[in-house]
Amino acid sequence: MRLDSLISQLPPAERVAMVHDGEIFGLIDAEFPIDTVTTPQQKAHAVCHPAPSALIASGWSALWVAGCAGAPTRPEATMRARRRPNHVTENSRSVRETAHHPDDIINFPAGAAFTVERALVDILKSDPRNDNDLAPAIARVLYVSGVTVETLAARLNREKSSPFCRIALRRLAFVDAVNVVDTINATNRVEHALKVTSVTRLEDKAAQRQAF
Repeated sequence: MRLDSLISQLPPAERVAMVHDGEIFGLIDAEFPIDTVTTPQQKAHAVCHPAPSALIASGWSALWVAGCAGAPTRPEATMRARRRPNHVTENSRSVRETAHHPDDIINFPAGAAFTVERALVDILKSDPRNDNDLAPAIARVLYVSGVTVETLAARLNREKSSPFCRIALRRLAFVDAVNVVDTINATNRVEHALKVTSVTRLEDKAAQRQAF
């Protein structure tokens, strides 16, 4: 049996004592031996704990697993099809139920995570931040991960019939504007974003004011 699995079976008081003594460290609400390196596998396990066979790290949590974003303040997970977890509540993490394809999932021995591409698509559709705040955060992930605006736009255009795709495409236009802000002027920046994402209308009053 894996050592981290054995640790999870210890009484809570004993685990707290081991953390205090420096024998193990906590990652979200899972614990690991102190001499181990925090790997994508461990991060996925921490997000999906205590139901690693039923949950998939999603959204910003999936990006954290991939090393493209910081640790989430509230872990996000998606339920696997027909595997509703019994011991996970929304008090500990945000759990959603969304359609997904097997190719969107990276499986680990004790957990799973969505790919960076799938995580970004979900974030573009549902992140509560406004476009101006979200765009720089997404642009940083694109820079770190190597995923491109064109790749995301092509996927969203293939899935236009699914909910919130048009919102995601509009947001992606803002992201693309952030990516090229230092190379072209404001008017061309907006036109370029529209062309890449196939959005029919983009209102960017700040950019328009800069252009005149």
